[in-house]
Amino acid sequence: MVKNVLQIIREVYSRKMIEAQQFLTGYSLNLHRAGRFDSPGHTALHGCYTLMDAETSLIVACQVMKVKFYNTHWFVILGF
Repeated sequence: MVKNVLQIIREVYSRKMIEAQQFLTGYSLNLHRAGRFDSPGHTALHGCYTLMDAETSLIVACQVMKVKFYNTHWFVILGF
């Protein structure tokens, strides 16, 4: 059952991202970004990075990733 729920979440997320991208096609975007980590400080292993259009408040992209830098501040500065 958990596998079915995760599949549904993935499908809805993909559909919503496509709808947002189609809606924003042709618009000039004012993007804001945010990075969050699984733990504070320099020991974080995973993070979530999100781009949002400030005019429409639509999420343009959201990515969960493994932090590749030992210093998590570089993760934000480099825009990963």
